[in-house]
Amino acid sequence: MVDSINIKTTNLEDDYRLFWRDRIGFGANGSVYSCVCKRTWKNYAVKVIQDKPRARREIEMQMACQSSKYVVPIIDVYSNSCDKLNKNKRNKYIFIVMENMRGGELFSLIENYSSAL
Repeated sequence: MVDSINIKTTNLEDDYRLFWRDRIGFGANGSVYSCVCKRTWKNYAVKVIQDKPRARREIEMQMACQSSKYVVPIIDVYSNSCDKLNKNKRNKYIFIVMENMRGGELFSLIENYSSAL
């Protein structure tokens, strides 16, 4: 199914300005940073995860649920080498550009909601 997703191999930073110092989230699979589309100047979030089969499955699952209003829409997907995250070597990463959903970490919101019950 991932073959039907247009994973771009061009450099993400040709199309988006990525703010490496503005990490807006993180999890077991990777970190999320702010970015801006250079063409439209619209703000997005970009999730950066190592390019492994597990990452591609994550994209498949998220794409399969795109019609749900509860799933963050994917705008673009890139596969590039990057040395910004690990200075010692250039690893291949998947960059998932998504709508930037303001409001903080989802896990924190769920935790706060649960404790208020």
